Amino acid sequence: MPSLLEMTDVPMTNILEKCGFKSVVTLRKVCHSLRNFIDDSCFKTDLDNIHIFIIRTSFSIICHSPKLFLTNGNGFGKNWTSSDLKIILKMAQNSKLSYFSVNTNPDNAEGLDDLEEILKNQTRPLQTEHFEMEGSEILKNGRLRSR
Repeated sequence: MPSLLEMTDVPMTNILEKCGFKSVVTLRKVCHSLRNFIDDSCFKTDLDNIHIFIIRTSFSIICHSPKLFLTNGNGFGKNWTSSDLKIILKMAQNSKLSYFSVNTNPDNAEGLDDLEEILKNQTRPLQTEHFEMEGSEILKNGRLRSR
């Protein structure tokens, strides 16, 4: 009997697109091969909103999907690294978000630099209907520019 990992890319991608975002994040933890496939694939997710809170050099993230509100304490991911954020934003790049927000303050400039670098290196720009950024001092200093 063939295993899940022996499937070709097309059916695997179709399966991932049918899974909810939380399920995809859980599948990444199954084994290295599946994690690498998910990280290297481009597929649509059911993410609708992403709220990023920059806390020094780490991130708290709240993600919403039409099927589920993903939360764990104060956010879906608390004290995540820029590598974790990069994976979440890569998974969202083929989906159109209704809302994308970033919340920070001037003391958290390092995390904002990491976010700017992640967004610059996306293979495709994030699509969102609404973008909001709180942290007026950083906006005044021109650290994150709209493109």
